Amino acid sequence: MFGKITIPKLKLDTYILGETTTKSLKVSVTKLYGPSINQIGNFCIAGHNYRNNKMFGGIKKLEKGDIIIITDTYGDSITYEVYENYQTAPKDVTCLSQDTGGEREITLITCTAGAIKRVIVKAVEVYD
Repeated sequence: MFGKITIPKLKLDTYILGETTTKSLKVSVTKLYGPSINQIGNFCIAGHNYRNNKMFGGIKKLEKGDIIIITDTYGDSITYEVYENYQTAPKDVTCLSQDTGGEREITLITCTAGAIKRVIVKAVEVYD
């Protein structure tokens, strides 16, 4: 376990596993790429499009301003605000870019029905 993701709008509250494998993706969402959890850079999380409370089936409903909370294994949480939600080709990996201008960002990644496209949700840290 790498941490936890909470998306209040979707009533999603699940663990982030540290390794992306076929087996781990059947259990929960996983760290795909990027820095350690809640560090500077783009922390990328992948999950199947299953419609349950452990997967990313509902992320296409997220809109600019929606909140995502990432909690590390020490219990420290950072709140992120969605700023972009789009679809792209499966081979387009530009969403994994670590060019964040020194900010903490997260990227949620899943597929559309039939895996024709990828759903990408980008969010940036909210400062108090």
